[in-house]
Amino acid sequence: MHRAAAALACLGPLALLLSGCAGSKTPKRVAVTTTVAPTTTTTEAPITAGHQISVYVPKVGDCYDDRTVGTPPSTSQIVLLLDCALPHQNQVYATLDYPPDPTFPGTGVLEAYAKAHCVANFEAFVGRPYETSMYGLGYQLPTADSWGNGIRHVLGCLLVDPGGGRLAGTAQGSKK
Repeated sequence: MHRAAAALACLGPLALLLSGCAGSKTPKRVAVTTTVAPTTTTTEAPITAGHQISVYVPKVGDCYDDRTVGTPPSTSQIVLLLDCALPHQNQVYATLDYPPDPTFPGTGVLEAYAKAHCVANFEAFVGRPYETSMYGLGYQLPTADSWGNGIRHVLGCLLVDPGGGRLAGTAQGSKK
């Protein structure tokens, strides 16, 4: 099945972590789409259904949403950790460390590393190769600013709905 790279999306809540609270750049997440849509829902779980985190370090199996809370002009970005049974935007299926390098290798190099390694780790979590799965994938990258602050790893490989909706249930061992 042919895969096409989708547009890069910002992941605001991790900007604080990845930029050492400098906030000048946000990490990028790249979603690669599939042609078969996973089970999704458009219903957003209420904010009270999860645990709000302003600085998040992904753990394999976590399900979460990226949310904006507050009212303008006083808004902030959070990660809302959710039970995977609730509708969610992302599920972490792997975490990666980039090989030690004192200089920022560039976004393109990090994207290539993440793409190769996230795809390689996909089947072990889902139980089906990425190329035939109904799920899309995304990943988070350090920025040049956060690299200088010692954040030198790809934080998480993410399962996503290729259509931009919400996932329902866990993908772990689903073979979908």
